[in-house]
Amino acid sequence: MVNPTSYCCVNTAVPILRFYLDQAADHRAHLRLSLPSISLESEHGWDKDIKVLVFLHWLAHAASYKVVSQAFDMPISSVHGIVHK
Repeated sequence: MVNPTSYCCVNTAVPILRFYLDQAADHRAHLRLSLPSISLESEHGWDKDIKVLVFLHWLAHAASYKVVSQAFDMPISSVHGIVHK
């Protein structure tokens, strides 16, 4: 099995990502989805599960790209790309 090439680094110090990446946390109360139901593998770039989390956060909060980019510590252009793909 080939390891995917990832050129985007997830900042694990970001509170929402620290919670999401905690395998012991119960994610259903906050995300209304279990962690295995949104965990997907990625071939490059941001992991697909992070993309799903960013999109759900944007959709649930009706937040601007800037607010979402600050919450996930990622560029606004990345948030825009995730939302519109």
